[in-house]
Amino acid sequence: AERQLQRPIFKPTDCQFGRFNRRMSIPISIRLIKWMRFSPHAMSLLLIGLGLCAGWLFSRGTYASGVLAALISVAASILDGCDGELARLQYKDSRLGCWLDTLGDYIYYFAIFIGLAIGISRTSHSDFLWWAGMALLLGMCLTFALLILLRWRITSGRPERLRTTTKAHFYGTGKRWAWLMARLSNCATRATMPYGILGFAVLGAVPVLILGGGDG
Repeated sequence: AERQLQRPIFKPTDCQFGRFNRRMSIPISIRLIKWMRFSPHAMSLLLIGLGLCAGWLFSRGTYASGVLAALISVAASILDGCDGELARLQYKDSRLGCWLDTLGDYIYYFAIFIGLAIGISRTSHSDFLWWAGMALLLGMCLTFALLILLRWRITSGRPERLRTTTKAHFYGTGKRWAWLMARLSNCATRATMPYGILGFAVLGAVPVLILGGGDG
């Protein structure tokens, strides 16, 4: 019965890293339910705290703090599936939970990239990198504003449906560029991006993230 309950948790839109994270997050969610009936809302708030902590560590600008922040970011990526899993396994799905999860995603991105921009500007003393970080932040604000509007209009107030709906649209066009865009979108998800950030942090190449994002 437990396996039957777990099977629908895997989503068809999960990328490779998403499925990898699920294999760790589902056992964590099950144990949290068995031990303390952990609330999905509490998990969402915990994830927001982890994102803010990672952003603060990135802002310190040292190699050690950057690697630690990247590790926390990966941990948050793994736990990111737990709030939804806790809700579904305990039959506590709600619109509030969906929007709280979405808010947590946005706060995570803001915290990470603001922290990266501050940390890099502290260590490099480069005005160019600072402005690149500000350009990235402005782009993120505009993107998130459009995403909030898009989520509300095409998902009937259920933000978790956005990824499924948009991927189905891109794949349904039958055009190669649309298929490529749908595939590349996985790189910007909370399931995939933290692993890339960790790689750059270990190599000491975090400024590349700001330059690439600012130019984009």
